[in-house]
Amino acid sequence: MPKPDQKDRCIMTFEINSAGFYLVIIGVWAGMRVIRALATRQFDLKRELIVTLLFVFLCLLSYHLFEPFRFNFEKNVRANFVPFVNSLLMLQSAQASRYPPLIRTVRFLLLGNLVVFMPIGMLTAILFKDLRSGWKMFLLGAGFSLLFETLQMLLAVRVFDVDDILLNALGTWLGYGVFRLCCLFRPFKKFSDAVAAAQRKGAFGFFVIASLSIGAVFFGFVYSGWYSAKSTGDYVLGEQKGRTLLQWFRWLFSRGYD
Repeated sequence: MPKPDQKDRCIMTFEINSAGFYLVIIGVWAGMRVIRALATRQFDLKRELIVTLLFVFLCLLSYHLFEPFRFNFEKNVRANFVPFVNSLLMLQSAQASRYPPLIRTVRFLLLGNLVVFMPIGMLTAILFKDLRSGWKMFLLGAGFSLLFETLQMLLAVRVFDVDDILLNALGTWLGYGVFRLCCLFRPFKKFSDAVAAAQRKGAFGFFVIASLSIGAVFFGFVYSGWYSAKSTGDYVLGEQKGRTLLQWFRWLFSRGYD
């Protein structure tokens, strides 16, 4: 099978307005929270503060993962599905270089994958009493990480790496461990139990609707960027130029290079 050249590999490159995206997301989120409070006629300030803190953290995390919001649709997705291979290679290469700044950078990146997901474990444990379990937190972290890694792979932002999923899941579990330690202090335990007790009925349904709404906004921005690039011809598509979005998806997941 011939090796594809750059024109075959890269379909198109475009950017979306990150400021506009987050303004719309914040507006959608705030509107849904207000409607939710009016519909249930329940409002707990402590719980709303924790929910808002979790929302802001996820926005910051997504900004870090997708910044500068420049997407490259490629047929050759870059992925590693073998656990710990890339991480060990990075460490070995850094050690072999005998360059201390590089060694510190690699260690910081690996440690960062643990630390960055710890707030998810702690904040969700405060909000939801049913999730206060080590294995549930591990699965929750793995789910969030899998979502982000898949989007990064499909949009060619970064490489899909199973190591990141495992480290992020472990980081969420560690965040839950910090929550358990904090619960040894009676004021914190009383606060977290009060926040969890203020959970309104249908919280899971609201979470699903909110997630779908945010996802729709995100893909709306992606599609608008794609359509704008397609309309102006500002992209590389090789022989696939001019295809519709549905045809592009069919080509993306087709076998081989015809």
